[in-house]
Amino acid sequence: MWTIKDPASKDKEWAIAFSVFLMLTLVIDKTLGAAYYFCEGRIAHSGYEAGPERARFQELVRLTEKELFDRCKEIFHWKLKTRKGGKEACNPIRDGVNAFKGKSSDSSIARLVTDLQAVVSDYGKNGPRPPIVFLRLTLRRTGGTIA
Repeated sequence: MWTIKDPASKDKEWAIAFSVFLMLTLVIDKTLGAAYYFCEGRIAHSGYEAGPERARFQELVRLTEKELFDRCKEIFHWKLKTRKGGKEACNPIRDGVNAFKGKSSDSSIARLVTDLQAVVSDYGKNGPRPPIVFLRLTLRRTGGTIA
């Protein structure tokens, strides 16, 4: 792969990779939102049949999640060795900066981890769902239509 003269510490590598992954997730979400409106626009204004058009959109969502999002997630875990035996070994969002095995973390990394923990606590399991999840669940529940 690449060779770096001065490799970043584990915590900085994690922060950079997680930030890139988060940005990619946000871009994917906006792209799927635009694709949804494009699909609905073709149905409403260009006379395309609703069933096949929405089925193609659902296939786009499925492929994006399976082929892009899940693959990027696996690369993230592989590169940073954050899983052992199928379980998360290093999870700073869950474990805080202690997840880096006691190695001193940069104050900006500690602040990023603390901010991410705050977001997770605000939007945790019982909070509002991210738009991509909402869209996927709504499409499944309504058979491909969003009211």
